[in-house]
Amino acid sequence: ADRLSRGTAEQVYLVLRVALARHLTTAGVSCPLLLDDVTVQADSKRTAAILNLLHELAADQQIIVFGQEEQVADWARQNLTGPDDAVVEVAPVLGT
Repeated sequence: ADRLSRGTAEQVYLVLRVALARHLTTAGVSCPLLLDDVTVQADSKRTAAILNLLHELAADQQIIVFGQEEQVADWARQNLTGPDDAVVEVAPVLGT
């Protein structure tokens, strides 16, 4: 992965995390995935593809995605409308 662009490497790592979670989980049991800013290194087309893939995978396991990009929030508002979907928006923390 060190020969790939940062964005491509991040996408490879994401696929590996999904595969590892499935491999390490007992048959018939699902393992929730908690993912933080998994699209930050992706262009807009790949961001949409990643989110669509994660949404498909969420049919079999709980997937929680934390993100700060407006494209991710827009995608979530438009696509996470089913009874098993949820969007929770947290107000930004201002100042330190």
